Amino acid sequence: MSESIFVYSRLRSVSNEAIKSSQPFDKLPIITLEDGTTIAQSAAIARWELCSGKPTSGTNINPLCNILDPAGADFGAAKEIYLQNWPTARANFVSQLGGGAFFGGTAPMYSDFAIWHVCDNTRAIEPGALNGEPRLGEWFDRVDWDVIDLESWDGVKLRVRAGFPKLSGGSEERFPMVLMANSWSVPNVEYVAKQLQWAEAGYVVVEYDARGWWSSEGTIDLAGPSDMKDASAIIDYALGRRKWHVDAGAIATCGISYGAGIAVLAAAHDPRIKAAASLSGWGNLTDALYAANSPSRVWANLLLVSGEIFGREPADLWRIWNSINTRNNISGVKAWSDMRSPVAVVDKLAARNVSVFLSNNFEDRLFKPDAALRYRQILHGAGVPTLTMLNQGVHASAEMPGLVGKENAVFSRVKSFLDARLKRPAAPLPGPPVVVEERPLTLFARAGRLLEFASWPPAEQASVSYSLQGRGPGDSAGRLSLPHKLPPAGSAASTISFSPLSGLSAGMPVVGEVMQTEMRMPIVSDFALVDQHRAATYLGESLSQSAVLCGAPNATLSVTPSASAFQLVGYLYSVDPMDIGTLLTHGPRTVWKDEGATAGNPLSVVVNMRPTCATLRKGHRVGFGVSLFSMMYTPSNADPALTVLLNNSASRLSLPWLTALPSKEV
Repeated sequence: MSESIFVYSRLRSVSNEAIKSSQPFDKLPIITLEDGTTIAQSAAIARWELCSGKPTSGTNINPLCNILDPAGADFGAAKEIYLQNWPTARANFVSQLGGGAFFGGTAPMYSDFAIWHVCDNTRAIEPGALNGEPRLGEWFDRVDWDVIDLESWDGVKLRVRAGFPKLSGGSEERFPMVLMANSWSVPNVEYVAKQLQWAEAGYVVVEYDARGWWSSEGTIDLAGPSDMKDASAIIDYALGRRKWHVDAGAIATCGISYGAGIAVLAAAHDPRIKAAASLSGWGNLTDALYAANSPSRVWANLLLVSGEIFGREPADLWRIWNSINTRNNISGVKAWSDMRSPVAVVDKLAARNVSVFLSNNFEDRLFKPDAALRYRQILHGAGVPTLTMLNQGVHASAEMPGLVGKENAVFSRVKSFLDARLKRPAAPLPGPPVVVEERPLTLFARAGRLLEFASWPPAEQASVSYSLQGRGPGDSAGRLSLPHKLPPAGSAASTISFSPLSGLSAGMPVVGEVMQTEMRMPIVSDFALVDQHRAATYLGESLSQSAVLCGAPNATLSVTPSASAFQLVGYLYSVDPMDIGTLLTHGPRTVWKDEGATAGNPLSVVVNMRPTCATLRKGHRVGFGVSLFSMMYTPSNADPALTVLLNNSASRLSLPWLTALPSKEV
């Protein structure tokens, strides 16, 4: 794209507001053509490329409809140039559509909405723009759309887009409604493929930019009270919008990430909502940012910076993060997060029998799978009808194929869940309560199986405890053994010191987990090269047959620190005969000065690692490691002189093995 300048981000030293105030809609990214024409927002840029086919100024509808003033002197000339090029673009669309129902095949995809938007805006400036092309007109009329700026409860305007079934005149048929808020930093166009598909299937699908984001006014409320009132205001409007034909007794919420949290919280606060689907969402906000007292600095900074760029953050959001990062006023932070945590309102969900669908991913290091399972247990324990999926993937990646129109396991189950709760007559929740996707550990391994369980923890799971033994003479690592089968005695204690480099790692933040899950390039450590002064490692015996590890491992470590603040990070591996360990999971536990630890005195620390589900091959060994640092988390003590003594004989590792595969695999 040599003829244009593409602006994606900014320098932190430059005022965000100064940049935004000079751009259309106060938004980034923008594209500026060589003649000075500016197009703002990523979806608009994508539509511009779809319509023009190449970066040529003067042929795109978005500047005409959203940037140029119709009363201005330039509008007429720009419109004339655009309409001269329109027949060629329209003919290209007809050719691409061919004889199919949609541009992407048998189901609507993002391309359908992008082209629909171009056609709709073109008809706004030229009502007969589709005349003479019946195939394009037939496709255009499959679903009705409304895009409105809705005035919420406090006067803040929210950008709302509704897709709903096309009805013949006079019909009074009613349809279930699904309300979807945008993900953090993502405009509401992320759901357009689902809108098209579900509207075709008889749903009214209403998506919106939550306050403080993109085309909506106000400041980000981070799923707070204002967001709850906004969801209710949109439902009020939808029920009064006769052309949408909403069934007042069949309303659900659904969302990904930020939208997932809003979905469940709104269902608890508005009695008209019957069901909620939370995809890559959170149950406890403190768990997301401060699990195991370990500030999740990588993801927190990603969220805060992207919020500054694409939204309007409240002034106290950075202050809250600084409190977490320094363990200052944690009680105040928890009070703030409890107001935004679905686990705090499960009683309201249970009282109205609201059904909840949860989908989270094993390598999600923001809304972690162990927190998701705790969330599930709290819902289930309170009597909330709940379905749960744990998928292989990073944050929101398991949902992404569905966002571009492809059917996948997650959205197929979401649709069945919505049908059961909203279609008439109502049906029982479909499928098993818990579905877990097994992880393939190598590039050439078969795709992971979907394992169905009737409960969690599953009846097929058995927790096995291992003793830790330090290194013996000539050993490169300590040993793991069953209590009844102790190996030759090794050192009773291992002393490790603080260092960012130990040979153990959870991978490069974000990049590592993406490559591991999406490209099957595992995060590995060579156990023979681990620095035993900076980390302690332990190896089990070679497996006599393959075995499935499925659940949340944990280690109870007896330690004596040289200071009152320190961090332990546990790593679990599948180690091959060449001593190369493939990371299965990891987890931190950060101890702060105010927790009562004292230098030189022993204490017991539990390190909970994220759940995993994988088959370890015959001949491989379980590997376990401990270090005092991971770049994923803020340490409570980064003093190079810090040391921790591990009392091996008083420490244990607990692993969740499946004693049998579930009766049904998908």
